[in-house]
Amino acid sequence: MEIKEYLKDITTLSLEKLTEKYGENPVYDNYRILLNGDLDEVKNIIDNSGKFEFQKTINFGGKTHIFHYIPGIVYLQLNSKQGHDLTYKGYEQMEKDFNSHISLHPYYARDMEDISYELARGNKKSEESKTALSRGINDISKMLIENKIPFCIPNSSKWIFNKKQRYYSEMAKFIP
Repeated sequence: MEIKEYLKDITTLSLEKLTEKYGENPVYDNYRILLNGDLDEVKNIIDNSGKFEFQKTINFGGKTHIFHYIPGIVYLQLNSKQGHDLTYKGYEQMEKDFNSHISLHPYYARDMEDISYELARGNKKSEESKTALSRGINDISKMLIENKIPFCIPNSSKWIFNKKQRYYSEMAKFIP
């Protein structure tokens, strides 16, 4: 799948249409973007973007940088761990291609201009939560593309319920 098509879909399609196309929970809490880059370099790119505000660094089984999305609601974690799991068909290749990940959450207690934090946080599978997270996903993806940081979005491959897996070969990727 083309990364531009996927980013357009998550920012323009309703949650219902996204679910039809990408499977259950297409944009949700703990949304992951796998990437391959120097963690401190990526931290500086995010920090200098004007879109995210650095909060702190913690060690939780590896280095994790915490950011708030300036427009509101979205909380971003940049993790030194890979962040994929064995349910991905093509796991071995993913392990070679990516060394860290970003996860996004609707936990930052600041309303967006047009979305209430309470609505987004209160129901993490709501249209409000999807919209807030989609904006953060779109902004961080554009930053990664602009800075030529390779990344992959696992949720761009439809979840195969009976096999409980996603296919790496079908995931939207940016490999410069």
